[in-house]
Amino acid sequence: MAAVAILILIFIAIRFGFAKTFQMKREIDQMSIKTEAIKDAPARLQSINQRLTKLDQFIGDFTGEEISLRLMERAGTFCESTHMVLKELPEKHVFISNDYSIVTYKLVIKGDFKNLLRFLRELETNSTVGRLHSADFETLDNVNNNQKELFCTYYIQAVGKTTE
Repeated sequence: MAAVAILILIFIAIRFGFAKTFQMKREIDQMSIKTEAIKDAPARLQSINQRLTKLDQFIGDFTGEEISLRLMERAGTFCESTHMVLKELPEKHVFISNDYSIVTYKLVIKGDFKNLLRFLRELETNSTVGRLHSADFETLDNVNNNQKELFCTYYIQAVGKTTE
């Protein structure tokens, strides 16, 4: 009986004597896990900053009327140099969600296929007026001169922060 009591007292003494040590060991293990988790934080932060920069370039203030004017100027200059006809001025459709708005411009040009493709390529490569979302080619019969005419409808989208 005395041996059991001595063993219990030794166990209690060790338990209370080393309890803080065991707790500290657990805390050190948890801190080392957290240290490993944040070890590559500067590289991740740089990657996040690069992605934010790309998003800021994509999301600009494209919601104003100056985009429509720039688009008309660009289309007019291109049409004049290639003898195409600007059939419809840019029509603006706005969709607003939360703090952002998506503006879609519809632009219709009549011309030959090669020049319509060249203008499509120009809109794809230069995004100062927004991004080309889609293009729709259509042929219509002209009853006045009994010829087919090719039209292309360009849909240009711009994403921007709403300023309210």
